[in-house]
Amino acid sequence: MLEYVTDGAERYDTMIAVRTKVQDMFGDLPDGNPAAFPFSFEFLYWEDVGVIDVELTRNLLICGGVIIVIIGLMIPVPRIAAVVVVGVTFAVFDLVGYLGHWGVTINGVSTIYILISVGLAVDYSAHIAHIFTASTGTSQERAVKSLTRIGPSVFNAIGSTVVAVFALSFSNTYVFQIFFKALTMIVVFGGLHGLIFLPTVLSLFGGSKEEEEGESASKKSAKSEKTMEMNTVVTGDGGENSAPVSQDDVSLDNTRTSLPGSVQDARKSEVLTDKSPLVPGRTLDKAGSEVSPQE
Repeated sequence: MLEYVTDGAERYDTMIAVRTKVQDMFGDLPDGNPAAFPFSFEFLYWEDVGVIDVELTRNLLICGGVIIVIIGLMIPVPRIAAVVVVGVTFAVFDLVGYLGHWGVTINGVSTIYILISVGLAVDYSAHIAHIFTASTGTSQERAVKSLTRIGPSVFNAIGSTVVAVFALSFSNTYVFQIFFKALTMIVVFGGLHGLIFLPTVLSLFGGSKEEEEGESASKKSAKSEKTMEMNTVVTGDGGENSAPVSQDDVSLDNTRTSLPGSVQDARKSEVLTDKSPLVPGRTLDKAGSEVSPQE
């Protein structure tokens, strides 16, 4: 009977039916344990069929919750972060669907690689979204900038990963075969969603960043003009020949203006003496007149 069972669900049901039949035939021991227990090496792989669907669903939900938190922290723009989460979800759905199309069933091995693929799918979309968030301009311009700046690196990552795991395609080991199929498909699907789906959606709903930058630039310009007005003093009549004077000169002029008249006259005499030609024996009085040297 076991030889003709090929479906996973049928195998699990058959195993449970055999255990129940043997239990009924031999009964239990005095301590309550079954007197006989059927066993086959294949039961090791049939056992997980009954619980693998629940385990996979639960683990995917846990991984999804962690991914949402990480994306929300790294991309603090809810609209953009939501698009990234949608792209990653689509990539994982594509992976699970095409694994079945490629002949891979849901078991303990494939479940592990599906969970690993969730983290790999985030990589390509997160880089594009991060550069989009940092770029300025309209939504279309920001999408183009993100693809121009990080797109080639993402494309190289996709190609290099596929080349790295291509050697596993020639393996006859079941674990390596599943690893090659799962990793190849998540790289392809994750890359397509990161390079095509994500920029397309962001170009339509990503929003513009020009208004924020323009407002910031206007504030900086106004602040700069105000600072120049405070730090510039116009001398003369304010015409074309007027020149800016530093704050030190303004402070010095204010100090001179507040000095008593006698002190101002003395300073004026000193200034005139300093600015006069250096002629031996020549002296100026407080009024600036030349005084003959005394013999």
